Amino acid sequence: MHLLHSQMPTDRGASWLLARDMEATCHACCYDREHYTALVLKCAKNVYSGATARPQMALEDDDDLTHGSFLRLLREREQHRRELFQRMLQEKCESIDAKQEFKSSLQCRRCKSTDVSWEIKQTRSADEGSSAFCVCGSCGNRWTIR
Repeated sequence: MHLLHSQMPTDRGASWLLARDMEATCHACCYDREHYTALVLKCAKNVYSGATARPQMALEDDDDLTHGSFLRLLREREQHRRELFQRMLQEKCESIDAKQEFKSSLQCRRCKSTDVSWEIKQTRSADEGSSAFCVCGSCGNRWTIR
């Protein structure tokens, strides 16, 4: 009870009564000494951290005690960031899986097909441009662009 009272606001008379009621609530719902000690410490820490002191504090879970606190705000922000990250990741995966058509800028001179593959190599000295070796996938025509 002294631990609880030491964490209470300055009004001594009311704080002693509140500390006594909180201790009685802890005592009534405990099944052994360790559980009682844990509940009293939980109440003292919550009162010290600024939670509104009330006898039912010992029976409330951590989510109820953090309502309106900075800790709750941090948890909500973290949850929001996780959801946002999951949504962005899902969109990224969907965009990778989506087949995007592209049209080749090269066209076969013989059959006018755009099914052209090419390979670029440096065949001359380094101060000159590269050569592109092209092959038409439709007719097999080959040509070089220098």
